[in-house]
Amino acid sequence: QVLTFGERSLPGARSKSKSRSDSASSSDGRTPSSKGQNLIRLRMLQKVNFTIDIGSDDLQIESLTLTFGQTENCPKDALPKLLEWIKPNYRSLLYNWAQSHANAFASGTPCKDMPSLRGVKLISPMQSANTILAGEVTPAGFEQLDSGCTENGTGPSCTSGTSCSAGGLLMKIEMRKLFAH
Repeated sequence: QVLTFGERSLPGARSKSKSRSDSASSSDGRTPSSKGQNLIRLRMLQKVNFTIDIGSDDLQIESLTLTFGQTENCPKDALPKLLEWIKPNYRSLLYNWAQSHANAFASGTPCKDMPSLRGVKLISPMQSANTILAGEVTPAGFEQLDSGCTENGTGPSCTSGTSCSAGGLLMKIEMRKLFAH
């Protein structure tokens, strides 16, 4: 069956629901595939969200968000770490920069020491490049988690003047001016 969007046809697209065998899985996360191979569920990866250009011939990806999360069967140390994606020579620089911004946020003051980083190298997920150079790294905001924040070590709230545990504060980082290296 072919689904049509405007002038485009997408060959092989299905409109019917999954069969029972497609959704069956065992308790260990293995799912039988149509070729008889066993698949192992990625427990640490909850979902992948794509924004694509439906008008392009190859469904060009405009943006991509990976959502990781801890589950019962996925230990916390199995979750990906940003520093593992950063080239070794740049890890302490990025770590210290992030800590400076987190400390400034927790104290309610702007971070004046390092507003942004320049020239941080990442391990590339693309076949066309071994390394990605992030020309600019900037903070894109913070998110406080109630469960990890305490007021003087007790209550479940985290506001200015209170302390947050390491797991109680999430920092959003944006990398721009990217170059293949």
